[in-house]
Amino acid sequence: MKTINIFAFATILFAVSCNTGKPLSGKLRECPERFFEDRMPQIIDPKNPNKTPRAYFIYKGQRRELSEFDTAWVRKNCNVEKQVVY
Repeated sequence: MKTINIFAFATILFAVSCNTGKPLSGKLRECPERFFEDRMPQIIDPKNPNKTPRAYFIYKGQRRELSEFDTAWVRKNCNVEKQVVY
């Protein structure tokens, strides 16, 4: 009986992760619309060590950071070419 409950629980978790587009790691496994790498010159402010990431995806019309995606899955399953911005 305990084995059946564990199997049912694992099946539900797998189904939920597939339906949301996110694996259990929480990273998105969906194809973004675009991939940009920003190579524009920028001013470095020594008082503000937080830099905005220079590479990002456009997903559902909004900027999304690479860290939100399972990038290995995106490389393997999506046809998104990097667009370099100067």
